[in-house]
Amino acid sequence: METKRIMMAVFLIFSFTGLLGQNAETGRKGMVLFQGNLAGGYRFAPGIFTAYVQGDTDWFLHDRVTLGGQVWYHIPIRSDVLKHNHSVFAGIAVHPVKTGRIDPFIGFHPGASLVGERNNALSVIPVMSASAGVNIYTGPLFHLFLKVQGVAGNFNGREQTSQPLHELRFSAGLAYHFRLKTKKSS
Repeated sequence: METKRIMMAVFLIFSFTGLLGQNAETGRKGMVLFQGNLAGGYRFAPGIFTAYVQGDTDWFLHDRVTLGGQVWYHIPIRSDVLKHNHSVFAGIAVHPVKTGRIDPFIGFHPGASLVGERNNALSVIPVMSASAGVNIYTGPLFHLFLKVQGVAGNFNGREQTSQPLHELRFSAGLAYHFRLKTKKSS
């Protein structure tokens, strides 16, 4: 019985590898990428590590340009002055490699953060973000990703006169992609 399971697993793996990267090899226009994961960060001003539940989606408008959005939900893990530091971003990314399994990118995403100290009201703060990363297409529906994102903003709270929100955020893992039907030009 165990031998049959191993044989079936090997068969499925070899069947799946024939499909490796098929969506990415033919161009990326019309592809939609999305993922959700636990992510980490490092906020420079207090010198602390942060944790987030993060999700994003990107739509390839062209083989080398995506329009995307991101949501970051802050998980307070330390006795930080900030209890809330949730963010929403929207922007574009440039992918210099047109086709292939390896897809590096750089992006610019302005956004807003919902920030609050322990016992005070929440404030909406404008933030700017720049990111760099890579997608590695491993199959017709899945890909691996690695992204580093810099965030800059400034929060004027009650407990301190000013708290910089300058932070490096990291996310990596398994993501999904699919191709939307697009009209062929004649």
